[in-house]
Amino acid sequence: MELEVQRESWENNDNAEKTLKISAVDFVRKLQQRVKTALEAASVNASLAYEKAKQYYDRKCKNRQLTENELVLILEPTSGKKLLVTWIGPA
Repeated sequence: MELEVQRESWENNDNAEKTLKISAVDFVRKLQQRVKTALEAASVNASLAYEKAKQYYDRKCKNRQLTENELVLILEPTSGKKLLVTWIGPA
């Protein structure tokens, strides 16, 4: 990509280097580094948000142990329509 930018800069007599006081190739390299840093920061923030949401959800969750011959309700899989859920039980 850097070579393509350099070629276009040469072919078009680009004055950006004079205006920005940095070559087009150096500008692209710095831009790529900034994008990489931003993506890494976004990934870290997404991980932290996931952990925070998981902790919030897990606050009220309880680990349930079922014993043999205990009566339970079973939720059957459906076609994705939440209002058409089907339960079996007590079984």
